[in-house]
Amino acid sequence: MLGYQLLKNFAYVQFNYPHQNVTLSVTEAYEPKEETLVASAHLREINGARQPMGL
Repeated sequence: MLGYQLLKNFAYVQFNYPHQNVTLSVTEAYEPKEETLVASAHLREINGARQPMGL
């Protein structure tokens, strides 16, 4: 399990469920390809933790 305290140190984190891998980057900015996006989520901080808005 990877928690926010670890993941927040990366420039971007990408979960690829079909290929069963995770990409973590500290040096490259992530530029999504519109045709590969399924959804987007805006995060908010509540009590020191991030969660998607609307929950």
